[in-house]
Amino acid sequence: MTAMNYGEIFQRIRKARKVSLKEMEDIVPRRTLTRYEKGETDFPISKLEALLQRLDFSLDDFYHATLDKKIYPRYGKVFKRLREQRGFSLQDFSDIPVTSHQIKLFEASIIMLGFDMIYAMLQEMDISLQDYSFLLNKGAEEPFGALLQEIDCAYYKGDKAVLQKFYLETKECRRFLLLSLSVKVLLEEISCEEIRELEGFFMTVD
Repeated sequence: MTAMNYGEIFQRIRKARKVSLKEMEDIVPRRTLTRYEKGETDFPISKLEALLQRLDFSLDDFYHATLDKKIYPRYGKVFKRLREQRGFSLQDFSDIPVTSHQIKLFEASIIMLGFDMIYAMLQEMDISLQDYSFLLNKGAEEPFGALLQEIDCAYYKGDKAVLQKFYLETKECRRFLLLSLSVKVLLEEISCEEIRELEGFFMTVD
């Protein structure tokens, strides 16, 4: 990740928070901050942390925002509309490993949440992927189904790193038991205990 990437992300967050460079010059000189946002310089992590605190933004969220992941603005906007229509607050997703602050940033198109997080929150609101995808596709965004194809693509490309990442992101959430174990099967790393767990699940299915 280059200084340019960090600077551009920082500028986007600052403008979203409607904070001017002048309001931050007690931490970093305005000229230095301008150069940072243009990718022309960098400064110590302590300075960055102080600037982010002024923006009410954590370092963890900042690095999450700098991931090389394309942001589709409509995803967050559609999600926010559905959440408000269903009467859900940002705090109503406490059982899902995502913070209220991250959801707020997702809805503001500052960061892009992973598929597993979006799917879990949709389930919490009793909204199907089909309904969410339908609303997305009424706009100009890519189909939500493209996210589902990531696993297939990774499998056929033999990209175990991507499969491993997806497994690690879903394994801690019980509602994703089948999904995470399915990915683990593709990795050929499933244990006998996990096989029995899958068998037990299918025995309960009518």
